[in-house]
Amino acid sequence: MAGPMGIGVDKGLLEALYDEALYAGNWRPALEAVATALGSDEVSVVTIQRDKPNSFFSTGRLLSPEACERYARDFHAIDPKLAVLAGRPPGFVFNDISHFDDAFVARNTFYQEYSRSIGTRHTLDTRLETDRGSLYFAAMRRASRGYFQPATARKFQAIASHVGRVWTLTSRTAAAELRADHAAAALDSLGFGLVAFDPAGTVRMMNAFVRSMLDEGDIQWRQGRLVIRHTSANRDFQNALERACAEGASFGAQTARIPRAMGGCWVVTVTALPAHSSFAAAARGALAIFCDPDERVQVRRDDLIRLFGLTPAEAELCLAVGMGQTLDEFATARGVRRSTARSQLEAILSKTGLHRQVDLARMIANLPGARLA
Repeated sequence: MAGPMGIGVDKGLLEALYDEALYAGNWRPALEAVATALGSDEVSVVTIQRDKPNSFFSTGRLLSPEACERYARDFHAIDPKLAVLAGRPPGFVFNDISHFDDAFVARNTFYQEYSRSIGTRHTLDTRLETDRGSLYFAAMRRASRGYFQPATARKFQAIASHVGRVWTLTSRTAAAELRADHAAAALDSLGFGLVAFDPAGTVRMMNAFVRSMLDEGDIQWRQGRLVIRHTSANRDFQNALERACAEGASFGAQTARIPRAMGGCWVVTVTALPAHSSFAAAARGALAIFCDPDERVQVRRDDLIRLFGLTPAEAELCLAVGMGQTLDEFATARGVRRSTARSQLEAILSKTGLHRQVDLARMIANLPGARLA
């Protein structure tokens, strides 16, 4: 892959950036690869973020954790390179040989008290702006290795463009995951399961209902993926996920049964997840909806009283109808005559504007409260 001015960047370095740094959050392999590519003794990335503490990554060859802490605490504010970068547009590459001669270095507090203590003399630096703040990328050498040649500075600039891109993607991915975590927490009260998948089939979010399904063992968690215990059901499920991710909105939806070890089944519907969803992390994926077809509605009695002006006794009958009870079963359980239950049902139908018992059961099942666990 080429960077600025068509300068090629080593494939192994790119893999370390876009695999280890971006997806695993481990910057050291990438920075080690940069140090090798540039012939430098140390490489570091410092991020100045508006909404969280600054981050400092390095190979650790010369910059120990203590040295990083000293820089952040005592020397960042007087680093003369930053003053030069501040007066130039983002992406400008500072090469110390073009700005600071030996006389300047000999009298400068930063170079004498900090750079000498860690053993560095020559540096390449650049400042990049991201949607989360500023990023400073630097390569350093000991005096014995000499200054960085212009060709090396151009290679550094090409690499810097990828470093900035990875940091931006990391920030966006973290933000998307945070939004997804907040959304998932809000969905934990639902009486059905939701799982969001990225295009690779990796789980991005699951709510509490699905986590309880994992406890039963009918679905299993394997290396970030959901696998159904029943072989043929799993094959159909994985195929539906793959198609939903590949086809997007044109996929529609696919519903299937999942046999349960304890008897009965789960029902799962797979549909496409749009790219703008907070669960999609900037790439379209799939959404799986799990439910127990035998689970009865869980509407609260007080909600029915408030919504339709029912009496407590009428609300109890309304709930019984929603649970599938007959009038005779309700009358027996409550110790009332069937005629009394019939009169209460007629009053309920009148207050709800319905005409049949089956319509009442359907209405209860469709109330928002029926979707809550």
